[in-house]
Amino acid sequence: MSNANIKSALGEQMKKFTEYYDSGDFENLKELFTEDCKMMAPGKEVQYGREDTIAVLQGMKSDGVETMTFEFEEVGNISGDEFVFDRSKYTMFKSDGSVIVVGKYLAIWKKVADKYCLYTPCFNMNVK
Repeated sequence: MSNANIKSALGEQMKKFTEYYDSGDFENLKELFTEDCKMMAPGKEVQYGREDTIAVLQGMKSDGVETMTFEFEEVGNISGDEFVFDRSKYTMFKSDGSVIVVGKYLAIWKKVADKYCLYTPCFNMNVK
């Protein structure tokens, strides 16, 4: 799969991610992660599985992260078409539109059936 095709496929998934997160639809958001996902979030132990991963995202929402945006910097294959990655920037916003944090992340995506799902997202915050 070409990098352009990977970027397009992951872009569709990230569009759903932001739509579901922003609207608080955590049931559908959960489906964008593999059942065996592992989330590495700043200041937390590794979270294993969909339920723990979604709990982190629900906590972020409760803490005032109303919306997020993402910008791909690099995408590519890891292992044929089964595993791909993206390295990107993100911005988190409060409900009034002010920026809470800017950071970067690296995600490994795993192909499940005919779509890519988040397998191992790892993110960190930039320090001002």
